[in-house]
Amino acid sequence: MTSLETKITAFIQDTFGVSIQSADEPLITNGVIDSMQVLDVAMFLETVGNTTLEETDLVVENFDTVAAMAALVSSKG
Repeated sequence: MTSLETKITAFIQDTFGVSIQSADEPLITNGVIDSMQVLDVAMFLETVGNTTLEETDLVVENFDTVAAMAALVSSKG
């Protein structure tokens, strides 16, 4: 895992009390996190990535895996 993926994983595990085995594990489609939790994650990503996410960024494809979240943040930098 990259440093960013590790930070995202730690945030999700600590905040929601879930276990994530890999950066490619589906989180939304497997019911690990729900749409309300995605908003918390989005705010965290804005902070950790020092960026602003657009409404169009808030899609399942960008938040279903830790790897996708990290890629989203990286694409904004």
